[in-house]
Amino acid sequence: MAGSGIDVEGLYERYGPMVLRRCRRLLRDEQEALDVAQDVFVRLLERQDRLSDRHPSSLLFRIATNLCLNRIRDSRKHLRVPGDEILETLARRRGVATA
Repeated sequence: MAGSGIDVEGLYERYGPMVLRRCRRLLRDEQEALDVAQDVFVRLLERQDRLSDRHPSSLLFRIATNLCLNRIRDSRKHLRVPGDEILETLARRRGVATA
């Protein structure tokens, strides 16, 4: 089926549990894992005509890993520490740039 698109529904039925296990392991949060696992198959739908199904488990594992790592990285960027607002206010008053 390579070149004619990927059977996303078939891959979901066969590999969905594997993708969810990978997301659970990396994210350690059930709701986040469910969201990212769904995103994996949305990505497949968006790109199904450009991807090959030669090694579907490897492809799905890689997509799941990358999306989980992106989610972890993005959540750390938005992590707020009590008192951050005070530090940002002080930094602006003294002309110090904040990130």
